[in-house]
Formats: sequence, C-alpha cells, structure tokens
Amino acid sequence: MINIIFTILLLSDVNASVDPEQGLLHSKSSKRYEVDSIKKESEDILGVFGKLRTAYIYIDEHTLGHDTNYATSIGGQFGVNTTSYEGFNLHLSLFTSVEVELLTGNDSHKNQEFFNEGRHSYVYVGEASLVYKEEGFEAMLGRIRIDTPYADSDDLRMSPNTFEGAWVYKELSQSLSTQVYYLSRMAGLDSSGSQDEFDSLYIEDGFGLVGASLDYHFADDNDISLWYYYVDKMSHIFYTEMNYDMSISENIRLTTAFQASSMIELDNSGVQGDVLGLAGVMHYKNLFFAGAYNYGFVDSNKQITDGFGGGAYYTSLDEGTIGAVSSEAIGEDVKGYRLGVGYESLFLDNLVVELIHGHLQSQKKTVDIMENNIVLSYQINDELYFELVGAKYKEVKNDNKFERLIVRFDYSF
Repeated sequence: MINIIFTILLLSDVNASVDPEQGLLHSKSSKRYEVDSIKKESEDILGVFGKLRTAYIYIDEHTLGHDTNYATSIGGQFGVNTTSYEGFNLHLSLFTSVEVELLTGNDSHKNQEFFNEGRHSYVYVGEASLVYKEEGFEAMLGRIRIDTPYADSDDLRMSPNTFEGAWVYKELSQSLSTQVYYLSRMAGLDSSGSQDEFDSLYIEDGFGLVGASLDYHFADDNDISLWYYYVDKMSHIFYTEMNYDMSISENIRLTTAFQASSMIELDNSGVQGDVLGLAGVMHYKNLFFAGAYNYGFVDSNKQITDGFGGGAYYTSLDEGTIGAVSSEAIGEDVKGYRLGVGYESLFLDNLVVELIHGHLQSQKKTVDIMENNIVLSYQINDELYFELVGAKYKEVKNDNKFERLIVRFDYSF
C-alpha cells in the first residue's frame, strides 16, 4: 500500500502556495515553541469548543511473516472555557477515543495505539486549568498542554500529551520573552503508563521537572532560544537553538537551524551526553528540499533522551529518533540524517505532500535504522483538516521491519 502511494505522488505535479509549517519537514521549526493563545476566554459564561477526530491505523509487521493489525476510532477533544474575570478564566477539556468495532481488528489484529493500556476506549480529563492573561503575560495552573523542546504535546494519534503542573510566559521586551515551567505528571501516548492516566514524569519518587527559557527574536522569522530543565533524579538538560530565514531571490527562500543540547546525569540515572544538530529547508516556488543531521556524543554506559514527547532533534522521523536509538545502544555515540522533498498546494490550495528518507544508527551499529515516510496534510479550511502519514521502517541488525499507515480527519469548532 505504501509503495503505491509513493509512486502516485512522484508522478504528480504542483501549483500554488500554502502555510510552510504544515507537514513533518517543517515540524522542527522554532515556531512549534511559540506561544499561541488557543485557550481564549469565552464571551459567554461558558464557551464550548471541540475537535472531533476520526482516525484509522494499519500496520503490517514483517518480522514474523506478515502479521497485520488495524483500528478505527472516533473521538477527539471537547471542552469549555469560562468568561474572563479580572484576567482569570477556567479551561476544561475531555479527551476521548471510542473504538469503531466494525473497522477494528480482533484480538492480535487489533492495534492498541488508539486505546488505553487495557486496549479499551477511553475518556479522561486531559486539560483542567486556571488561566490568567493580560497583555504580554500568560499563566496556567493544573492540567495543561505546552510545547517545549523536551516536553511537548506530540499529537500523533487520538490525544496529545498533557501535563500536570504550572507554566508562565512573559514578554520582557518587544523581542525578548521568557517561559517558566513546572511539570509533575503526564498523560498521553508518550507517558510511562496507560495514555488515559496521569503518571509520574520520570520516576515515582521524583517531583518531575522545573525549568525556564529565554527567546530572542532578532528579525521576523529569526530567533535564538535558551532552555533549561532540571529533571528530578534524571538530568540537568541545557538546550539552545538558533533559526535563520533568508530570501535569496523572489522565488528562493532558505531556512536554516542549529541546535545544541547537553545532559548532565543526576542520581546515576545514566542519562548523560551532548547532541549537535543542523537543519535546512530550501524553497523554490512551491517545491522545497530539506536536510537535517544530528550527532550525539554519549559517555560510557550512558544514553541521551528525547525527553517527554516527540523530542527536540531535527532528524526525528515518524517512528525513529536518535533518543530511541541511544536507549538501545548504551554507551555508543549516535547519529542520524533526514532528507526530504515536498510540494506545496498539490492539485489543491493548502495541500502539502512530502517524501522523506532517514537513517539513524549507533556508533558500533548495534542499532541501525532505515525509515521512509510519506506525509500528506491538507488544511481544507479553518474547521477541517486531513492528514495521512505512511512509514516504512527497518532495523538492519535484527531485521525488524513494518509498514504503517495513519489517516486522521479533524473537525474543529
């Protein structure tokens, strides 16, 4: 199935222009960390909002024959915002995923990624927070959704990651801003337990993490940011990122990025190392090419981490990350590259198609991963969004490989 889709898209043509932040190749842009006030207070006493999501997942495992599993679910996020009083309002959101039995496999053929640990439908309070806003200042306390380099929502299946804790954003000047955050527990696909329950962030007897950031915008799309995390009983994490966007000509635009991360272990956790990364995207009219490279310097008997979510690294693919490689190749340096080509407005405005190839491996090739992705994203209008993500994944050493297709359709109101 994935091969057929690749062939069709390679024979396709292209016309107009769209939001460059759609898809996977732009997903490591600094814009994912910009504060976007989506939790707007209601003009009514209670304002209802929601995102109705229908999703389908299919996996063909090649490790032992061709074992397949699939699932279909309907759910999403539904909640209320109260009207603002003296800058304060309440925000509540239920996350849910309900199995469509006729379109879901039975027993071993049932994919589990849309459901809880017991492989059942779920509903839980994903967000429940007290929100305060004034010009240039925002704060949230409770169950919150945030996006930072090492703790993010990573919304890839039915529900995003959310956290219990507190978050503050403050504009210090027109070009300088800061964030301060404390996170104790998380729920979602990347949590340590069932995705519909809030579990300890790293370890049960740890308090979670605290941290802060500074972001300096020195031009419209250019910035440098500094981030710090103290993850109790795991590591100090220091992270910096710089993004620079330039127009070379009327039709050519180049976006470049640099990242550096340093982890210093706490309590003999084994999480210690340094990561460097470079990325670039070249746009020519509606066609764009992207490349990224990461290298992780890992001490003996140590590993690096993706953090709590999808991770900060430019070479992250739909499945593979250098953090995941490091967790399976303790004490080895890790590296990876990602190459891709994409079209904006393929046949339709706001339709983006991307073809991506990535290679991730440890120094001694204990782990050696090849992955190809296809991403089709279509922002139909303000309310409707469609996404298709295909992955061909292979671990060279143990011949673990699979093909996966995920299709999602969102209606927001």
